[in-house]
Amino acid sequence: MRTIALLALLLLTLNVSAQRGAYDDGTRNYRRYDPTERIAIGISPLALLDTYNGSSYKGGISIKPIKSLRITADFGAYWPQLTRKLSFWDDMKGYNFRTSVGYYFFMMGDLSLGLDYQYKKQNFNYTDTVPNQPSFVAHVDKFVHVFNIYGSYDIDLALNLYFEIRLNLGIRYREITNDQSDQLDDSVNWYDSYRGRITQGKNFIPNINLAVRLNYVLWGG
Repeated sequence: MRTIALLALLLLTLNVSAQRGAYDDGTRNYRRYDPTERIAIGISPLALLDTYNGSSYKGGISIKPIKSLRITADFGAYWPQLTRKLSFWDDMKGYNFRTSVGYYFFMMGDLSLGLDYQYKKQNFNYTDTVPNQPSFVAHVDKFVHVFNIYGSYDIDLALNLYFEIRLNLGIRYREITNDQSDQLDDSVNWYDSYRGRITQGKNFIPNINLAVRLNYVLWGG
């Protein structure tokens, strides 16, 4: 409910801000009138629809100590009811964290490059099937560290409100414990992110993903 209320508040802000048309001359976007953005809050709406890693509500803060540098930190937790509807995972619990540092090429530009670190801790259950045997329920504990280089582009929606679209490229390290790993070599359908089976162990895999963050500027210096 808190996530829905926050989304409703941001949509209301968008509607009010859109009525302030005199602020825009039709040739430049809104935030370029305030290039010294200092503090913004944001949410990650696509995280709610993650069918592989679990539905999570995630939000945080961005700080610009100087015009060309942005530091971001986001925290989130998982929504087990929605996860159950969108994926195979039941009773999803855990939390996630993301922090990044990005550099804008021009002081009033919308394009940036940066470094990104993410951490996820999850535990969940799922039902798997082995040919010619009854189905079984497996319990999984999962820890993930992700290291990315990213490129992002900001798209203005209204006064103080904008989308950041980010492409991440990097590497993902996973530690997985599964109490049914002995049976998973013959399991039928169930997969983790990037089509890798949820077998017990530690491994590195390539990471590529698209992220969207909706930001609201609280203070422009």
